[in-house]
Amino acid sequence: MRIKDIMTKRPVTVKPDDTFGKAVRLMTGRNISGCPVVKDGKLIGIVTQTDAVRAIDIYGKINRSDISSLLISILKSKGSDPARLRKLFKARVSDIMNRKVISVDVERDVYEAARLMNKHGIDRLPVVKSSQLVGIVTKKDILRLLEKVNN
Repeated sequence: MRIKDIMTKRPVTVKPDDTFGKAVRLMTGRNISGCPVVKDGKLIGIVTQTDAVRAIDIYGKINRSDISSLLISILKSKGSDPARLRKLFKARVSDIMNRKVISVDVERDVYEAARLMNKHGIDRLPVVKSSQLVGIVTKKDILRLLEKVNN
């Protein structure tokens, strides 16, 4: 089965000039763990909860995996500096994103996506066709396929 058969078309994306705060709101509001970063339809990076937590940890000195809980903890923390956090939330996505994004071609087999996710320890892969973002495939998509095949 091909990736195009299980991927999410029209994934939630951000632009490099969007604010980090917008990316965080999208991830928490849409209950997703990452957003591809696109410029003129071309995939140029990805910003994930891991990137967000890393950036926040620098400012808040707190290390948790759940971004929503982390944000609440930082805002309630006695040691947090609201001015620094506001500055971080105004930072551009291009300052936070991972530029070494691992992606997969739309025509590749689902097994290739699973192999890449396992090899690189990632939960999602942007799906491209000639460097243009056309979708996203996640571990959850692969699990749904396994369940479907098993039934």
